[in-house]
Amino acid sequence: MHLKALTIKNFRALENIYVDFELGINVIVGPNAIGKTTVLEAIRLAKAMLAPRTQNESNQALMALGAIVPYDPSQIIFDAIARDPKQPVEIKCRYQLTDEELNGLEKHLPEIAVSLVQANIGQMFANPSQVASLLSSPQGQAAMGHAKNQLQGIIDTIRKADRICRLELTIDDSSGSLSNSHPAEAALMSFLDRALPPNQTCFSYFPADRALPPGEQPVQIGAADTATQVESHSSQPQLKYSRLKNTIFNAVVAGDKERELLIQDFASIFSGVLKGRKLVRVGVNRHGLLSVTIQDEDSGRMFNLDGMSSGEKGLILTFLLIGRSVTDAGLILLDEPELHLNPAVCKDVLGFLLDQYVRPKHIQAIICSHSAEILAGAFDKEGCTLYHLISEKNLTQGQIQRS
Repeated sequence: MHLKALTIKNFRALENIYVDFELGINVIVGPNAIGKTTVLEAIRLAKAMLAPRTQNESNQALMALGAIVPYDPSQIIFDAIARDPKQPVEIKCRYQLTDEELNGLEKHLPEIAVSLVQANIGQMFANPSQVASLLSSPQGQAAMGHAKNQLQGIIDTIRKADRICRLELTIDDSSGSLSNSHPAEAALMSFLDRALPPNQTCFSYFPADRALPPGEQPVQIGAADTATQVESHSSQPQLKYSRLKNTIFNAVVAGDKERELLIQDFASIFSGVLKGRKLVRVGVNRHGLLSVTIQDEDSGRMFNLDGMSSGEKGLILTFLLIGRSVTDAGLILLDEPELHLNPAVCKDVLGFLLDQYVRPKHIQAIICSHSAEILAGAFDKEGCTLYHLISEKNLTQGQIQRS
């Protein structure tokens, strides 16, 4: 799925903007506090509220915006999300699905119909056994039949409309309502993500707050780590940054093939952006601690991954997760990839992302940045589109001038 168009009205710093996004990498620039991150937050909020993957995703997205408090999640603090509290907040997203995604949705219509019926009765994440009596009743069977027919009609319409699927969220404080203009389309979008295994996603948000935890971190594998994996994609994206060693060790214990792919991933990252480094080994050191040993190729010096800078570790984790967790034709939202990185590294980031992940996997990336080096890295690359957020009402696409 790729985000083709976005409309935002009265959301935080933004009054009224409309933008068409392109495939490949979309880079949004503009002054501080103009609302660049708000664009990413709007995309995430609409997805979380209308097509959540987990039961927590909606509340977590609102909590990140300061729009609810943990002890009373039923009440939205409208002032936290509305530019003008007297007007509704509107976020409209137009996603373009692939033929493969539509074919997959069509094969799973009965499952999606169950989800749609559950959503219609306010039981979206209930165990199917909890609503089994309803679904097996004459009324439930009629609702299921209607839902399947509705979904098939929606899929047929999407195919005829250039494969466009809509998520349209309106939050109106005056009426106390939160509305979804196209619930059947939202059910389809939700299923695309929920049908994937826990370590995979078609929508991943990388926030600017990349606080890597200090010291030794407990590493979990298997079922114990499943919930964290799922929540880290979008529901609680900050969890990504406690998962560097988890990501590495999960690959190591998965078998020789995954270990070899991990070595290839590190080799690509070290040759493409963090140059002059080499992964030597992954294991347990003599103190019984998990250890990832890196070598500086110029000096031959060995050091632990923990000895790298927070910017370097954040970049390694970001690329490992994009390569390992984001599906083909997925969407990533990346806020300020230049944080804690020196200019020499920044200038290679966009080109590496484009050549290593975006093009091979047909991923769409929407990036907010302040870095002149990030932008310079796009000048000689086809597949990058630049946008300038000029004001709360003006997000303009501009051509990157290539030499």
